[in-house]
Amino acid sequence: MAGQEGDSWEMVRRVIEGGESGADVARALGLQPNMLYNWVRQFKVESGEAFRGNGNVTSPDEEIRKLRRELGRVTEERNAGALLLSL
Repeated sequence: MAGQEGDSWEMVRRVIEGGESGADVARALGLQPNMLYNWVRQFKVESGEAFRGNGNVTSPDEEIRKLRRELGRVTEERNAGALLLSL
């Protein structure tokens, strides 16, 4: 149960919005309290980006990937142009 994105969100919501203690929620679900507290901290820092699931990156991470792809393309074009000029 704890490994699923929706369940993580629900447990964090119970602590933040429901006013339940993290220790009580964790104990009821058979989790270590520190795991739940880490999720709460992650939610508070990342808000809407928290609990994206495997393979889902944050907006800044996606922007970095996009820029790296673009840089690679431009670098290849520059190198090809330099090669043509040297012939």
